[in-house]
Amino acid sequence: MNEMMKEVEEKEMNKRKIKENMKKEWNERKESGDILMREEERIKEEIETQYSTTPNYQENKIYNIIKEGYQRIKKGEIINEKEYQEETKKCGWSVGSDLTIISMIKKYGICNKKEIYHNPIIQYQLEEINGIRNEECCQKVISERIKYIVELITIKCKL
Repeated sequence: MNEMMKEVEEKEMNKRKIKENMKKEWNERKESGDILMREEERIKEEIETQYSTTPNYQENKIYNIIKEGYQRIKKGEIINEKEYQEETKKCGWSVGSDLTIISMIKKYGICNKKEIYHNPIIQYQLEEINGIRNEECCQKVISERIKYIVELITIKCKL
């Protein structure tokens, strides 16, 4: 348990260090006075682009998309599969990927294989009813999967 907390703290420290280094680099360049306004904007974009490709940024973006989806579900909305997939694909994460979901669950501290394997949401994806899946049912499953993942992440982060 302490190892997991240390891991979370380390990730947070790494995120802060990356942001601090970006700000420091930006301020150093700005103080040197050799940056014009357009050049300033270009460099700022370049630094942000570098940061946006880091695993921490991608992980946060995925988590925020899932969290937003969860908030919408709480309001009673059923998320359209295509809309949700478009958002997640931008981050290189496919909502239909059970392996990704399982690895995310493991990453956030749930590593009990029985708990993962016996989850009805994941089991549904492993089964097909006569080779065809009902679209409405799929949307509900996607909503449930988001809810399940966010609950697991939230529970683990509180401990």
